[in-house]
Amino acid sequence: MKQWSRWILLFLLWIGIVVYLLIGKSVLGKISVLKKYTECSIENAQSQEKEQWGISPKEALLCLKKEEEKEAPEAFLFWREKKSQTIENTELSREGSFPVMEICGNSALLFPGENSLNKEDTESCLIGDETAWKLFGDTNIIGKILIYGKKTYYVQGVLPKTDIFLCEADENSQVLLDKLTFYADSYSEKNRIKEQLGNEYNLILKEAPAYWSFILKRAALFLFPACILLYLLFRARKNKLLFRSMIFIVFIFFMAGIVFIFDITPDKLPNRLSDIDFWTEAFQKGMEDFFLNCNFFSFSRI
Repeated sequence: MKQWSRWILLFLLWIGIVVYLLIGKSVLGKISVLKKYTECSIENAQSQEKEQWGISPKEALLCLKKEEEKEAPEAFLFWREKKSQTIENTELSREGSFPVMEICGNSALLFPGENSLNKEDTESCLIGDETAWKLFGDTNIIGKILIYGKKTYYVQGVLPKTDIFLCEADENSQVLLDKLTFYADSYSEKNRIKEQLGNEYNLILKEAPAYWSFILKRAALFLFPACILLYLLFRARKNKLLFRSMIFIVFIFFMAGIVFIFDITPDKLPNRLSDIDFWTEAFQKGMEDFFLNCNFFSFSRI
């Protein structure tokens, strides 16, 4: 009986490893894509009221047009999210309250890989699958009509696992777009683009603390193999030679885990380890992002 229980436990362990690898591959794939999209809030030095932060759609379109005229333009868009906005389906006499995102630019910077809107698509919209079920009772609704803010929109695509309504902001709208999202391949490239956009378009940009959400996801992936390794270390405690070898393996594994969890790359390290100013600034920014992140989970794309 004891022999059978060991085989069952071993079988379950292998099943767990296979499931972990499949889930881990999917999560890491999403992280590797989404971490290249940096989200910033647009602040206004002349106003303390957050409702007055941002730029108008007209100004945003001018910025995008100016960028497109460059030989190597940067990919970015402006947007704002409103909560509990009324969306109507007059054909079926249905309506509901949903989060609305008004954007200026290509929506693929917010929802990579999905059907996208461009700044010219002012009469089209994207909606979440939950929105589609509530308003239509179906997700096969391309070309269907919805009403938002007394304006008619044609459904261009359906976004999975969300209840959002997304549309291009009207050029003459009085709404202020208070978020900017841009694409960057690396940490150093992100800092360069953020500084360039801020200076060139006179924007005060403050990066959203999405970095910590990525850290938590990597830490969750690290937990499973760490538990297995610690269990093997515990089982090897009676064999001194094996125990010492396992301690070395565990040490290397956890050091590699720190690099993995915090995504430590060469461009994130100072030229000298004794650069106190670098470590102080990094710690202060990390703590600021951490506390901001506690109240920043209202919108997530993972």
